[in-house]
Amino acid sequence: MERRSVESIRSIALAAGMSFIMYRLQVTSTLFIIPLLFFAPKLESNRLNLVPIGLVALVLIGTQLTGLSKELPASTAVGFLFVNLYLPLTLLIGAAIWIGLAKHSSLRRLLISGAAALVWGLALVLWFSSGSTSVVAVEQIYRAVFDAIAPSLVPNQVVQLQWLFEAVVQTLMLGFLPLFLGQFGLSLLISELLIHRTEHSFQKRLCRWALPEFFVWFFLGSWSVVLATMFLQVTLLQSLAWNIALAITMLYALQGISLVASVMQKRNPQASASRVFVLAILLLLIPGVNLIPLLALPLAGVSETWIKYRK
Repeated sequence: MERRSVESIRSIALAAGMSFIMYRLQVTSTLFIIPLLFFAPKLESNRLNLVPIGLVALVLIGTQLTGLSKELPASTAVGFLFVNLYLPLTLLIGAAIWIGLAKHSSLRRLLISGAAALVWGLALVLWFSSGSTSVVAVEQIYRAVFDAIAPSLVPNQVVQLQWLFEAVVQTLMLGFLPLFLGQFGLSLLISELLIHRTEHSFQKRLCRWALPEFFVWFFLGSWSVVLATMFLQVTLLQSLAWNIALAITMLYALQGISLVASVMQKRNPQASASRVFVLAILLLLIPGVNLIPLLALPLAGVSETWIKYRK
């Protein structure tokens, strides 16, 4: 066997194995696509790049089916998988799209990856809105799990638990796409930092990242639709509007981080753009502290449409 073939098989095994182990560990479960993204450039063939993703997807689906086939009726098990596999499989689909469209711009790759997650999420919203027997059964399963966990977080009062469960479900319906983008984007950033850690040009690309100017119309339009849904109580339209508006706002927050990195590097040429990105994301994850950057970064990104800070 040729040396290149041996290295390819080794990279595939390492990528798939590390990814599955990270998924099984609670601490790293949301970042399990990082090995898949990191090892992709080491595999020269586009087909080989997608093999580890397919292996991990098969293992995840197989383990889920094995665990549920003996415990739940077929219709309930399918519905439970439909919900439970949303995030891991959309992350895998996003990773496959990102790797497969390597020759395209990062924005196009990110948008197409998000489109797959949006379609699946809207399908989930439609399914939950149907009120079928399988929906009721799946909801009871998640409610039982929630009731078992919630008492350790809030006082054990039935009314409060019911209200909190409904609030969590509503939040997920309005924000499943930002949830996907947050986890997918963080995995992308970490993998790209590892891949290009010695490239000075990558630091420059981080400082230049920005949305096209016409994107501001999508930003304004999506939030206008969000305001309209306060009067038009249409579940699907409300979910679509909120998810798109929040997702575009996250992209403008990313542009805001790039803007801060650019300004800091102009003041101090030795400043690392990657460190600015990491620090900004850490600030966004700290409750209380994240309020200011959550407002300031998207506003900075949007306002750059009219005010050319980097010039």
